[in-house]
Amino acid sequence: MGLQVRANEMKVWETFTLERQLECIINADHLLLFRGNPHGSVSLSDVIASELIGI
Repeated sequence: MGLQVRANEMKVWETFTLERQLECIINADHLLLFRGNPHGSVSLSDVIASELIGI
């Protein structure tokens, strides 16, 4: 899994439904592929920001 939830993001993560959490995990993988680093990791903040700007 390429998504890394930081300690300061954990409260937000816990409020997400399981469906939303899965969506974030999938979007994290897509973001890593977009960046050309499929084996890396991204933070929850990066995933949400990429969703907002449409990457």
